Amino acid sequence: MEFLADLSTLEEMMHYLRSEAARIEVDEKTVHKMELACEEAIVNIISYAYPDQKGPLIITCSLKGHRFEIVLRDRGIPFNPIDVEVNPQIDKPVLERSIGGLGIYLIRKTIDEAYYQRIGNENVLRLTFS
Repeated sequence: MEFLADLSTLEEMMHYLRSEAARIEVDEKTVHKMELACEEAIVNIISYAYPDQKGPLIITCSLKGHRFEIVLRDRGIPFNPIDVEVNPQIDKPVLERSIGGLGIYLIRKTIDEAYYQRIGNENVLRLTFS
């Protein structure tokens, strides 16, 4: 399903993801992990993919064997969140941490697998949960 990559559509996107998970009968624990990871990934796309104007964010969901797979596609600035080195400094108090990296760290801790490709003019991020 295609959405406008904007914070005003975030709840609609999350509702779509929850509905698809329910339709596929994904268990509650997996849905919780999916919500956390996808909200972080979607907010990153909204915040950084389209710096000059809003653009599309296409979300697809499927069941691959016993794994729930979500694909996020955007036509924004090329960005591979898989290869980014992050240091969220979770061992430090919040006020002493540097800004950035926590969202990608949370995504990585929550998913089972992630794949990124730049296909033509699209960023394609696959997140799988089991």
